[in-house]
Amino acid sequence: MYSFKILSGIYQKGIKKENVDQLALNKSVNWDTVVDTIIEDINLMGKVLSNSPYFQYLVTWQQTFLKITSDAIALNFLFTTYYDFKRKDSPVGSSAKAKVFVNNAIILADKLVFEYVTQKWRGSSDSKISRNISDFNNLSNKYNPVDSQNWIKLITSINDKQLIEDNTISFGLCKTLVYHIYSTHSLMGPDNAKVDVDHIIPQSLFEGNGSIPNATNIKNSLFNLCPLPSRDNIKKTNKTLQRIDDPWLIQQIEKYSHISASMFNEFSNINSWEKLKKERRSFYKEDFIKAKAKIIT
Repeated sequence: MYSFKILSGIYQKGIKKENVDQLALNKSVNWDTVVDTIIEDINLMGKVLSNSPYFQYLVTWQQTFLKITSDAIALNFLFTTYYDFKRKDSPVGSSAKAKVFVNNAIILADKLVFEYVTQKWRGSSDSKISRNISDFNNLSNKYNPVDSQNWIKLITSINDKQLIEDNTISFGLCKTLVYHIYSTHSLMGPDNAKVDVDHIIPQSLFEGNGSIPNATNIKNSLFNLCPLPSRDNIKKTNKTLQRIDDPWLIQQIEKYSHISASMFNEFSNINSWEKLKKERRSFYKEDFIKAKAKIIT
């Protein structure tokens, strides 16, 4: 079904049922060569992006844009990026067109993650994709990024109020942000190791804790989340930092949380959550904005 939607999006400018149904009647489609041509174009586009900032790092966390967002958003990204790739004559290497294409793709990914997390894709996603396809010609050659103040407002709300606009935060949405922000920072995931987003202060300490207001939601705030490698029988899971005794895992926690092992004891105490928030504030907010500006050159 995905293959028909991709072809429909490219040739019918939409993926609604009527677009897919009309695909077979489109006389401009050469069915003898169209599939191979599209595959070649998408593979070439993917190769260009895989050697670029953000996307090459996202892969090291064993993630794809589809995994961290949704089917609809991934398709929207594919169509818009494909159109831009063709509009720029399929640029490769270090050409000026290739540079603008890659920047546009990163800006678009950032925008779609922002829309996913703020739940702007609720409702009929097929209709939204069709509208975005129709609007493509109105997009400038160089895309405009999401305003930095909107990102700062969102991240501040998550960490300080545990809200995304008027909705309570969820682990799933914050997990998406973790991978997005770490990839934007150009931080490489571990080699040959499974990766999980884990809680620095274990979630079990928050659950049922009556002394901390909103404890259940605070546990899933960005400042308390970090992508960590795991090996069979050596996982952080619900262990406090001070209980981690595997040297390899200690090094990995230091590397990816930017918390020194000398502070593990302190951040094993739930009452230190506000200090943890302060410790990791700049990484998830100001430093993230600077890192984004750096890779969109």
